[in-house]
Amino acid sequence: MTESDRALDQEQGFELMAYLDILLKRKWLILLPTLVCMLAAAVYSLFLPKIWEITAILEPGRFSVQTETGEFKEVIVSDPKQIAGQINQEAYTHIIAAELNSDVWNIPKVRAENLKDTKLVKMTIRNKDIPTSLAVLNQVFSLIKADLDRKVDVEIKSLESGILSNENIINEINLDIQTRGYEKDNLKEEIVILKNKMAISELRVKNLIEEMGAVKKRIEAIDEQEKRALIEKREGTDAISLLLYSNEIQQNLRYYNALETNLSGEKVNQEELKKTIGEKTNEIKKTDTLIEIDKTKIEEIKNKNAFLNQKRGRIDYTLLKKEPQPSNYPVAPRKAVITVLAGFMSFIFFTFLAVFSEFFSRYKKQRG
Repeated sequence: MTESDRALDQEQGFELMAYLDILLKRKWLILLPTLVCMLAAAVYSLFLPKIWEITAILEPGRFSVQTETGEFKEVIVSDPKQIAGQINQEAYTHIIAAELNSDVWNIPKVRAENLKDTKLVKMTIRNKDIPTSLAVLNQVFSLIKADLDRKVDVEIKSLESGILSNENIINEINLDIQTRGYEKDNLKEEIVILKNKMAISELRVKNLIEEMGAVKKRIEAIDEQEKRALIEKREGTDAISLLLYSNEIQQNLRYYNALETNLSGEKVNQEELKKTIGEKTNEIKKTDTLIEIDKTKIEEIKNKNAFLNQKRGRIDYTLLKKEPQPSNYPVAPRKAVITVLAGFMSFIFFTFLAVFSEFFSRYKKQRG
C-alpha cells in the first residue's frame, strides 16, 4: 500500500468519526422527533378505516369427451386464467353497477387469480364495506355462471337432441317390428289354410284312387263276363248281351279316365300348394331374420343412448366452491408496519437534518 492510499484511508476514517460525533452530539434532535413521528403514525393508524379481505372461489363448468382409446377426458368450458383475466379487466363492473343501482366508481375492484395446479378461480376484494363487497362477488359469480352455463346448455341440448333422435329411430324400428309381426301372423294363417286345402286334396286323391280301383275291378268283371259269353256262342240275345257288355265297359273306361284326369289335377294342385307353403315358410324365415336385425339395431341405439346419458351425467355447471366470506381479522391498516415505516423514514430524515444543521453551524462559525 502506498503512502497516498494510507493517507486516503486515514482521511476517510476521520470523516466517519466526524459523522459519528455529529450523530452523538445531536442524538436528541434525531431520536425525539423520530419517536414523535412514530407515535403520531401509531395514533393516525388507529383512526384509519379497517379494511377486510372478502374472498370467493368458483369452479368453471366442465363436461367429458371420449378419447380414441375409449377413456373419458374432462374438458373445462372456459380456461380459468381467461376467466381471471376478464375479472381483472373489470369486464363486469358496469353491469354490476347497474344491478346494484350504484355508481361505477363506488364498486370495489375485484382481483382474480387461477389457483396454482387447479381449475379454480379465486376472487378477492379488499374493502371496508363488507355487505357491498359480498354483493359484488355474488354478482360477479352470477354473471360468470350465466356466461359459462350457456356453453354447457349448448352441449346438453346437443346430447338431448341426439338421445331424442335415437329414441325416435327406436320407435320407428319398433313399428317395423310390429308390422312384420302382423305380416308373420298373416303368413302363418295362410299356411294353415293351405295345409287344410292340402289335407282336403289328399282326401280327394285317396277317394279318387279308391274309386278308380273299384271301376277297374268292375271293368275286369264285365270283361270276364264278356269273354264267357263269347265262349258259349249263344245266339239271338247273346249278341245283344255282348253289345251291352261292350257299352258298359266303354262307360266305365270313360269314367276311369275322368277319375284319372281328376287325380292328375289334384296332384298338380298339391304341388302348387306345397310350393306356396314353402314360399310362405321362407317369407316367415326372412321376416324373423329382419326382426332379429331390427332388434340388434335397437340394442345398438340403446347402447348409444346409454353412452350419451353417461356423458350428460358427467357435465357439471359452474359452481361456487367457496361462498363469499370476509377474513376473520382486518388485513389493513397494518399498524405495526405503519409505525415502523414512519420511524424509519423519520430517522433517515432527521439524521440528514442533524448532519446538515451541524455543517451549517460550522460554516457560520467559519464565516464569522
